[in-house]
Parts: sequence; C-alpha cells; structure tokens
Amino acid sequence: QSAQTGLYYVRFLPEHVAYQPIYQMRNISLTILVIALILSVFLVGYGIKRSYVPIRTLADWIQTKQPTNLNARNELLLFKKVFDDTFEQNSNMSELISNSRYGLIDHFLKDLICGNFASEEEFTAACQKLNLPFTRNYYAVACVLVESNSDDDSNIDFNLILDAIRDELPENISIQIKDLLFAGKLIIVLSSDSNDLTTYKKVIVTIKQRLLDHADILTSIGMGSFYDSYEHVGKSYLEATNALDYRLIYGKDCLITQEMCNIDKTELVYPSEDISQLASALLSKDAEAASEAIYRLNAYAKSPHCTLHSAKYICYDTFSVLKKTPPFMNVGYENTGSDNLDITKLTDYDNIDEFFTALQRIVQNAIGTPKAVASESDLGPQLVEYIEQHCFSYNFQVSTIAEHFSISQPSMRKIFREYTGIGI
Repeated sequence: QSAQTGLYYVRFLPEHVAYQPIYQMRNISLTILVIALILSVFLVGYGIKRSYVPIRTLADWIQTKQPTNLNARNELLLFKKVFDDTFEQNSNMSELISNSRYGLIDHFLKDLICGNFASEEEFTAACQKLNLPFTRNYYAVACVLVESNSDDDSNIDFNLILDAIRDELPENISIQIKDLLFAGKLIIVLSSDSNDLTTYKKVIVTIKQRLLDHADILTSIGMGSFYDSYEHVGKSYLEATNALDYRLIYGKDCLITQEMCNIDKTELVYPSEDISQLASALLSKDAEAASEAIYRLNAYAKSPHCTLHSAKYICYDTFSVLKKTPPFMNVGYENTGSDNLDITKLTDYDNIDEFFTALQRIVQNAIGTPKAVASESDLGPQLVEYIEQHCFSYNFQVSTIAEHFSISQPSMRKIFREYTGIGI
C-alpha cells in the first residue's frame, strides 16, 4: 500500500527467489539428519563390538576349559549347554539343601527327645534357626509302628505318610516327625497351647484313620502324656514307647494311651497253677487238658489286671514248659514252616492271641486235636453271624470280633473280605 497514493500493489517474484528461505531450512535439516544417522550407525557398531568381544572371549575360554564337540563359532549352542549343566547342578544343590534341612530337623528332634538342650534359650534359638513353630506351652510324643495292609511292606511311601499326617492339622497344633522307617517306626512330637490330652488323642486318631484310608497302612500307636515343658519330651517318649509295647495285649492297628497300660493297678495272682497243669497235660499227652490250660493262660494274659510284663512272662514260661517236654524239644529251632515258634520274636506276632494260636497248633499236631477247629472258610459265615447279632451292642468294635474268634485283626479282615467281597 503506497503511503502517498493509498493504493495496493502486487509484486511477482521468481520461484527460486520466493522459496529460498524454505530451501535453506530443508537443506539444514537433511544435513543434521544425515549426521545423526551416521553417528547412530557408528555408536551401534561400536556398542556391538564392545558387547561381542567379551562374549567371544568367554566362549573361547569355556571351550578351552571345557572341551566340546560343538561348533566353535556357535556361541548360542555353547552357552545353552553350559546353562543346562548349571541348571542341573543347581537342582542337585537344591535337593541337597532340602535333604540337609531334613537332617538338621532330625538332629534337632533327637536332641529334644534325649534332653540335650541345656536351656530354654538354646531350645528357642534352635527352633528359630530351623524356622520351626515349636515353642508352644505343651508337648506330647506318639510312637507309630507302621505296617502295610498288603503283604508287601516295601510299598510304604514316606512322603505319602507325611502328607496323610500333616493334612488338615488344627492350627493350634504343631507336629514334627522323626523318620525311623528302617524299623517301620515313626516318632511324632506334638506341640500345642492346649493342656487337654483329648485334643492330642483326637489328632492322633484322625491321623491313624487317614493313614488307613489314604495310604492303606495299619498303625499301632503308643501315646505318651502331655507336659508343660520341652524338657519332659523325653519322658513322654519313654511313655509312648512303653505304651506301644502293649500292642501285644490289644493287637496291632490300635491306639494305646497311658491309662490302658495297667500302671499302678493291682494284679491278680500269677497263673502258675495253669502253667503246671499245661506241663502235666503235655507229659500225659492229654490234648483236652492242654487246650484248656492254653485257653486259660491266653485269657489271663488279656485280662485287664495283667500287665505287659506279666503277659510276656506267661509266654516265656509256657514256651519253657513246651521246650522241656520230649515231643517238643526242637520247637523254635527247626524250620517247620507255620508250626515254627520262636519266643525271641514274640513282638512279631500281631498279638498274644497269635502266639497262643501257634502254640495250640503245635500241641494239636503233636498229641492230637481235642475238638474240631474251625477253618478260615468256616469263619466267614461265623463272622457275619456274630456281627449281625452284636453290632448294636454299646461296646461293639472290630477288635472285639477278633478277640471273640481268637484271631488277629488283619487275618479277620482278610477272611471277611474273601467271604463277602467287601471290607469289614
């Protein structure tokens, strides 16, 4: 717009003149971009070189230290092999550490049972190091004798037993297990804030039933008393071991507590007369009198007033009478199959009934059978009939059936299953 005239004028310029500032800006941008690209390529190449050189050097070192038939230039395959080897070593180390922890806990339980902790602080420190919630107010010990329900005891799986024992435990009870499966035995140490022995017994009974249901394992369990200090765990263990010995009286697959061990109870007069009558019957070869004497001795050994020690003495004395009678002098030393009777293996019998049954069989084979003895095939109908007649009695249980027919519980279960096709 002219200031003099007030008119507007238009001026036309050549294209290269009109767009010259834009061309200059474009050229500068392209120059900067090219420089940046060149610099990036240089940096990337330098970085790759710096990263690759130590990898290559490491690969060469690995091959010199650990010869391999892999391609020398294929570092990925080489590293994969080294990684696999390292992973396997770490897995083995992890398993070793896990086993070492089991060993430490096992050693801890041994010290606890043997009373090797000098003070409560030392015991608490050991629990903390092993991360064991075992510093509660009360303690009790259970000795568990495990036996496969099948004929093959090698099928016993310790991990399966652990799972069955620790499944659905009450929150207020801690359990640690010392494995003595080489002897078919476990030691369970329980710790709780409850001072009621019934609480512990319920847990043990539940574990016992779960082992039978899930792992098909029969268990004889001796239960010690509970105590309010870790120092008395060893005492509870001794009580549990003593109670477990009473399985000879109560049979296997049972729970035995202190009140069942006839402690401080008045015992009846020792049956010396019955033992003398057995000796006279054997000498005179009176099968009927011998059978009656054996029956009375068996009944006395199972009576509530007979202690375990007296029951063992009865077995020893009876066996001694048998050994002094001429027809039976080699019994127990000759391998006579089912008729073999070894007094040193008394605890191998399911219960005392089994011992006296074997004794009765030997006497019958030597001097005759006083009366017909029911065979296993005959016992099937008798078992069913007995159950039908007595199943509503207030004191009816599986052990009473076995006691009535003077057979072991496992044998009775087997006979019942073979006859009926179902478990008892």
